[in-house]
Amino acid sequence: MIRILCLLSIFLLGSSLSAEEVPGLRSLQRRMLLPGALRQNAIRQIKEYGHHSLARQAAGYLLKSSNYNDHLAVLDMMQAYGGELEMHLPDWYKFLDAYMDPLLPVEILTRILALAESWREHRLIHAVAQLATHPRREVREKAFETLASMENDNMIPVLLRLLGNERPIYRIYALEGLRHISDKRITSSVESYLKDTNKSVRVYAISSLLKQPDASESSIARMQNDPSPDVRAHVLATIGERGWVRHRNIVQNGITDRSELVRQTALTTAAILLETGSAGAISNMLEFETSKQNKLSGIRLLMEFERGGRGLGMVLRSDPDAEVRLQAALAIGYTGYKDGMYDLVHALSADKDARVRTQAADSLGMLGLSAAADHLEHAVLRQDDYEVRSAALQALLRVTGNSTGSLERVLSAMGGDDFRKHVEHALSRVRRESLMDS
Repeated sequence: MIRILCLLSIFLLGSSLSAEEVPGLRSLQRRMLLPGALRQNAIRQIKEYGHHSLARQAAGYLLKSSNYNDHLAVLDMMQAYGGELEMHLPDWYKFLDAYMDPLLPVEILTRILALAESWREHRLIHAVAQLATHPRREVREKAFETLASMENDNMIPVLLRLLGNERPIYRIYALEGLRHISDKRITSSVESYLKDTNKSVRVYAISSLLKQPDASESSIARMQNDPSPDVRAHVLATIGERGWVRHRNIVQNGITDRSELVRQTALTTAAILLETGSAGAISNMLEFETSKQNKLSGIRLLMEFERGGRGLGMVLRSDPDAEVRLQAALAIGYTGYKDGMYDLVHALSADKDARVRTQAADSLGMLGLSAAADHLEHAVLRQDDYEVRSAALQALLRVTGNSTGSLERVLSAMGGDDFRKHVEHALSRVRRESLMDS
């Protein structure tokens, strides 16, 4: 029985080996002549089965086949060979050089560029360079990454020719790609494009210059006066990204720039740099700002910096948006901006939104100025919203130092008002605390 089982095992093993028999050279070659998946699988198996003499025939399908799947199979074969490709197909790069065309599918172009990058094949530099102006960004980016990996001096003239192209889009492509390349020989050339007639070229020149050695920071700083808002905004964004606190004056100027985009970017940069010195500029901006987003950003920054300003009062008195007025009322109290007291008083008595009146009362309490007591007494007596009256009562206690005089005056003027019990409770608490203190 054991002998029978052994014989059966040997038979099954033999069957398995024959099923996985390595195809012969002629068999694989015949399959390469067939269309579709049979050819593509055969091409991919050349390296696996060691039939290296077929590599040249397979590479030929890059040029004589119109089937992109055949092309992908060839690229898979080349990638499988890796560092051994030169041994079995010495002129492999010639096939790719002849094959590469900007009209090829993006998937294939990026695959070829990845191969060229992995091999650092400088003999493909001109084929790669032509893709630096490809309309698809992912192809352009990969082309420049590949050029950078080649570390070849022939790349510099290629880039300079592209920079000198009369079409702005080509200059942009070149500057876009130069962000991947750092070479002091092109620093001065890139700097010259800070004066380009096209605003987009100037924007890309700033980003590219930052990647170059010995780049002049002052050259970028001078762009703060550029006629294009996009360029001025990019300068401010760069200052924030780089942490250039020494250019705080540019940030402050940007906050009051005539462009909404520039002001928005300047506020973001001021937040990044924690530039408390920009509080005055932010307050000035609030006096003329039309963007709700910029107003709210400016008000929040003033609270973060714990700085007040006249702009808060102007916004509180006249802004059409209740949310903006609410934040301005909060900021006056939070920052302790005492000059804003009468703006809060005005809001407490005249604002149409009860939330704003409530916050105005609360902020008067935060300021703690005794001059606000009469106005708070009036609010407790005359306001018709419970939340506003409650906030005014609490603020009154703060600005009078828990004095009983104000509460007694309010009670005497209230009559049978429903809110009377709250004032009575507050007065009882103040009297009780006074007795305990004495």
